[in-house]
Amino acid sequence: MEGGVLLVNMPFAGANGPQIALGLLKAALRSRGVPCDVAYLNLILAEKMGARPYQWLSGEFTDMAFAGEWVFAHHFFGERLLDADAYLRYLREDVGADGETLDFILSLRRLVPEYLDYCLGLVDWRRYAVIGFTSTFEQNMASLSLAYEVKRRYPDKVIVMGGSNCGHPMGEAILRCFPFVDYVFTGEADESFPEFVTRLARRRPVGDIKGLVYRAGRAVTSTGLPDMVTDMDALPFPDYDDYFEQVEMTSVGREVPLLVQFETARGCWWGAKQHCTFCGLNALTMSFRAKSKERALEEILHLSSRYPVRQLAAVDNIIDMNYFRELLPELKRRDLGLSIFYETKANLTKEQVRLLGESGVTTIQPGIESLSPKLLKLMRKGVSPLQNVQLLKWCRQFGVQPMWNLLYGIPGESAEDYREMLPLLQSLTHLQPPVTSGMIRLDRYSPYFQSPEAFGLVGARPARAYRHIYPFKQTELADLAYYYEFAYADGLNPNEYIGPVQCQLESWQKAAALGARLLSREGPGGELLIEDTRPGAACARVPLEGWQKGLYLYCDRARPLEAIEGWLGRTHPEVSRRDSHDYLWRMVELRLMAHDRAQFLSLAVPAAPEEADGGVTLRS
Repeated sequence: MEGGVLLVNMPFAGANGPQIALGLLKAALRSRGVPCDVAYLNLILAEKMGARPYQWLSGEFTDMAFAGEWVFAHHFFGERLLDADAYLRYLREDVGADGETLDFILSLRRLVPEYLDYCLGLVDWRRYAVIGFTSTFEQNMASLSLAYEVKRRYPDKVIVMGGSNCGHPMGEAILRCFPFVDYVFTGEADESFPEFVTRLARRRPVGDIKGLVYRAGRAVTSTGLPDMVTDMDALPFPDYDDYFEQVEMTSVGREVPLLVQFETARGCWWGAKQHCTFCGLNALTMSFRAKSKERALEEILHLSSRYPVRQLAAVDNIIDMNYFRELLPELKRRDLGLSIFYETKANLTKEQVRLLGESGVTTIQPGIESLSPKLLKLMRKGVSPLQNVQLLKWCRQFGVQPMWNLLYGIPGESAEDYREMLPLLQSLTHLQPPVTSGMIRLDRYSPYFQSPEAFGLVGARPARAYRHIYPFKQTELADLAYYYEFAYADGLNPNEYIGPVQCQLESWQKAAALGARLLSREGPGGELLIEDTRPGAACARVPLEGWQKGLYLYCDRARPLEAIEGWLGRTHPEVSRRDSHDYLWRMVELRLMAHDRAQFLSLAVPAAPEEADGGVTLRS
């Protein structure tokens, strides 16, 4: 094999940073002496569209629209095979897209041929022997469209695909449906892909490499999953040089803030114990593996010093809890001035949330998903509603942004679950609202997908949008699809009862935008002053003294009634059980505390220095 490897990143991967999978593969190939370049061709389309509209389509517009896939599919298959009007009706009637959005998508469709021609002329494809396309989320049709044109012009090139869209059986379906793709890699390709390239260069057989899908005659053959990486410290630093060289030649970096991805763990330690029912991440690689504190720190320091960014995003599905004892204190000590993102579980302690903020972890995705005890249990989240709420409160206190969603349509739910949730939602308008709310999906590899009947789900089938993207038989769509639709065996229709919750979430968003606050601060006489600017606040200011102040502070985290009574018995034995109960329910009535299953949680956030002493506008 003559020539090196080119790895290609197509739309609609986010344009605001490089892709870690490509950075890792480039570094692994280079360590074996294999020349490798990465072409971030998504930047070209982001430049043509404008970075902000591109980012909106790639990350904010509903993933069930598949608009990024459709614009390339329409070019690839042509109008004879794809009914554009049917897709636009789907967007309008099922997704709820407005006229401006439809016009935007149609204008983007017209841009596709010019974009592909530009990419074909931009790259000297003759230099490379192997051309690999990564495909995650809405990258399939863009990658396939360009791969087809490259193969047509340069039939000697080896076309490879990998990424989450290529897991079993999706990878096998790609080879069956798109004959110009030569090989597909499934699972973790850190070892399998470099081994494959090395063998090709030496003209050795590749058919026994684990994680490979290939053709043996007319039959598509899979060697199964590759071995998982067990020694995370042995992985190289991702090489992002190509991205930063290429983004400098565009306006993208001036329109959107850039970030770099890093990785400190794979798998999910919670999912290995109890797989959340809706989660399709990790496929068959749930086993949790983490880098040592020293190696994780080394990677963060390397990336932040080599590349001109201050935002770093961990691609881990969940943070290693050992990092609270080791990595985060060291980041706090070094005070690097970074803004770091991590995914976490929601049952963090107050000190852990404080440490996140102090160490530069300014944004988290805590997997809250619901504020109903019943629904959290049905989803196997392993947390209570008040644990979720106290996390939101502590995030507000310590300057950590929690990015979370509220899901509905959980198998086994009822309208009553949401009626019970409403009072709690109405009390939280001073905290971070959910980024989105929506129906659960049936994602491939999730427990819902693996055993739908066990959860009362019937009629599982590929999401409707796939019919507007691939002109194939249902059997092929079933293998290509990652997202599925379903019906409820009991006839459940969440749209009949979710309206009040959605209205409340909209009110929450508006209150947050207007700066609604529920703050506590020390008064001039030592009392605790609670100041309330939330919509519908019963009292603008509530002073608490003595045991009432102490009890409110004691319930800074959720406390069972039994623990509250024990605390009062030790600290204020003169307070009667009736008086304490009356006080707790009065606080709940004023929406100054939350209550759930005999637990109570204070909701006021301690005022920061700039918010204290008159820094808050109160109701008259």
